[in-house]
Amino acid sequence: MKHIITFVLVLSFFWAIDQQEVVAETDQPKIGVLFHGPSNTYTKTKKWSLSNDKAEKLYQLYQSQDFQVSKITENELKSLSELRKYDAIVFPYTVMMNVTERENVKLYVQDGGGAIFAFGTARNESAHMDTVLINDKTPLIYDTLTWIWEWDNLTEVFASRFIDDVQLTNFTVNNTSNKHPILTNSYKELGKTNFSFTNTRLAGDWVEVIEPWNNAISPLLTYTNYSATDKPGTVKKGTTGAAYAVEHGKGRMVYIGFKMYDHITAGKLQSWDKTTGDKEGQVFLKHSLNWVAEPHTTEVKRKYNVSLTQSNVSAYQRASDFVVYSTVSVENKGNVPARGTLHVDVLDSNDKLIATTSKMYLPGLSPDKSSYRLRNEKFQLSLPKKLTNGTYTIKAIFTEGRKDRTGIAQQIPVVASTKIFKKVSSSNYAVIGEVPFFPDVSKSNAAYQDMLSLYQLGVIKGSKGKFYPTGTLSRVQATEMILRSLGINASGSATMSVTDMKKGDYGYSVLATGVRYGIIEPQNGKINAFQPMKRDVMAKAIVKGFKLQGINDYNFKDISPTHPYYKEITTLYTRGITTGFTVDNTYRPNDTVTRQQFASFINRALH
Repeated sequence: MKHIITFVLVLSFFWAIDQQEVVAETDQPKIGVLFHGPSNTYTKTKKWSLSNDKAEKLYQLYQSQDFQVSKITENELKSLSELRKYDAIVFPYTVMMNVTERENVKLYVQDGGGAIFAFGTARNESAHMDTVLINDKTPLIYDTLTWIWEWDNLTEVFASRFIDDVQLTNFTVNNTSNKHPILTNSYKELGKTNFSFTNTRLAGDWVEVIEPWNNAISPLLTYTNYSATDKPGTVKKGTTGAAYAVEHGKGRMVYIGFKMYDHITAGKLQSWDKTTGDKEGQVFLKHSLNWVAEPHTTEVKRKYNVSLTQSNVSAYQRASDFVVYSTVSVENKGNVPARGTLHVDVLDSNDKLIATTSKMYLPGLSPDKSSYRLRNEKFQLSLPKKLTNGTYTIKAIFTEGRKDRTGIAQQIPVVASTKIFKKVSSSNYAVIGEVPFFPDVSKSNAAYQDMLSLYQLGVIKGSKGKFYPTGTLSRVQATEMILRSLGINASGSATMSVTDMKKGDYGYSVLATGVRYGIIEPQNGKINAFQPMKRDVMAKAIVKGFKLQGINDYNFKDISPTHPYYKEITTLYTRGITTGFTVDNTYRPNDTVTRQQFASFINRALH
């Protein structure tokens, strides 16, 4: 009997150990390594499977290091919720992500995900591809000197401008004196504080050079030596970074600008000849993945802040016309890149457009102190010679978005600058002045800048010269503000099936257009046009209108996952558009929205 009891105890002991191992394994971060699948083999002029060779090597490496690692494909990149299942994503020699995939990866990192970008991220090899395989040929943006990069909307995550592809021969990469945890943990495991990677292949190899916008981002590895290069002015020995660690939003990422995976051996996949750094590379990649995937509370908040001003404004009568001049300055004062179009309108006292300039495309305003953050442009508008006396508005507008993307919420006016001029018959020169703001909105109002910005954009109009900031906002007024923000005109052809309104009624076209775009929806067969807008319906209206996405585990005390607008409310929180009521951690979905509150929500959504 004693032997039986002893045997049972021993079995129980080992079962407990086994269970601990299972628990420990499930506690490991979940990692995805991106594979491109069969579509990565292009058949027009070349057959390539390089991307999957690199992915397989990193997959086997991380398996051998006991990470909980899975192979993923573009299908996961197409869905933000699918990406959310992973604590970190590894991108080895990634090619041809389309705009949706890049946007999802950007939001994934911003919302707390980890990523390792190991050379060639979003690289455009379209010159060697069949036309049918080209997902998204993206124009150059920012300070790029070569046509083959496609960071596009993913650029924000890198917090860097891409400089160039450079060919190096006989090069060496060394660690820096940076005290980053990736390096200190690598030193501890390697038992030394210096390590290097060398590539002495006669043909050399391509590396990628980037330049962080933020001086606080310093390289972990640098190119310390090389014998030859095709662009000697681009790579500075001992200074130019070969690998960086960056924090963006709530997430972390590591960028590696050379083919580190070619220096390592994993499973049956060997390192390339005439390369060194096998052990160093394995350890560096291990601790890079640990760092991006580990739980952390730090957050580098995204700050989109584009300012617009007009100066040297003049308007006067000429022999052949009445001319208006304006110098418009657009400056990036935030910490993320911006790009879009800039133009100037002249409006009469009834807000009717009487003159406009062509749109000038600004491909990239960088968030640093370089000359790329600021553009000064001079505009000239020719008006009729016999311009009617009166007051006119000169409005400069910056519209965020790539000029070739024309879908809803892909090009949005985000900031405007307004001036007025008064023309009188007694003078050839108009008097230039400031546009008067609502007298019932004080500068001490917490939402003052939001209301002023929307007023200059033409999103809010007021009534009888006032805005009534604490007044109740109706459903039709809220819908109209969102449509104006998106640059969508109410359509006379839009219809909706409701019992409390008919076509031709005041506000019908606005609400029917809102229904068309999913901004508003009937309630029990009624549209309730003049009922107050409530906070839960407001969340859906903004999320649907601006096509917002977000992933977050945060919950308000009064909003459970079963709430019909749970997803939209948490998306607003994730995107920083609402904080809820911090005094008691509630959202108060049934509360009505005031006019000034909604102005703040809209302006945050624009940014």
